[in-house]
Amino acid sequence: MSGLPTFITTKVKSTMTEIRKAFAIILVFVILFFWLGLAAATEVDSSSNSDKNSSKEILFDVFLGKKRIGEHSFLFAPSSDGIKVQSRASFDYRLFNISLYNYEHFSEEYYDSENCLEKINSSTLTETKVRGSVKQKIAGERKDDGFLIKGSNEEQLDNNCVMSFAYWNPEILEQTSLLNAQTGKEVNIAVRELPVIESGAKYSLEGENLNIEVQYSEEGSWISLKSKVGKGRDLKYVLSSENMISDPLSL
Repeated sequence: MSGLPTFITTKVKSTMTEIRKAFAIILVFVILFFWLGLAAATEVDSSSNSDKNSSKEILFDVFLGKKRIGEHSFLFAPSSDGIKVQSRASFDYRLFNISLYNYEHFSEEYYDSENCLEKINSSTLTETKVRGSVKQKIAGERKDDGFLIKGSNEEQLDNNCVMSFAYWNPEILEQTSLLNAQTGKEVNIAVRELPVIESGAKYSLEGENLNIEVQYSEEGSWISLKSKVGKGRDLKYVLSSENMISDPLSL
């Protein structure tokens, strides 16, 4: 016998079960965000008043099931020959007010007028109770003979028009591979159109350890994202009403 009243031992068993479930979810989180490669961001360059005046933002609230765990913002501004995208993802998953998973990802991407990636810089901090703290940084730039990525290793992509997991741009649906902005790796994908109950269009992006549903409005604007995580829960991006723009490519 434990010497504890039955209701206490039952509560302890229930708590330990919840903790084990939480650790399982954390492991799936690590895998999921490794592949999501969500273009996340640095702060706006305060030295450029013109960027400040012309920049536009899209903001998503991020949910695990029904629980809000953070947000992901995308800031768009014209560049010399295309568009600059700065975004920020910040997630904090807690159980009993203890942070079990914290994710901070920042990147800056430059696209030319043909929607081809010219340059990327990103940094990522992932903290979990299971694996501790992991930092990642990459820098990439288009060269005459391809796209050069520098991170933990240097890699040359034989692709003259690289695109990241830039969900805000429906042209990613025409690609067979996308650049993971967190790892600097090129990921092979298969795109499949899904049925929708309401208006707009929905697509599935599938690959190794990757299954993401992305939805667009009738006008082609990105409005939601969903992916399955541990215990069948949904990780969802829900468009916030704050600072919305319908078409970042029209800047």
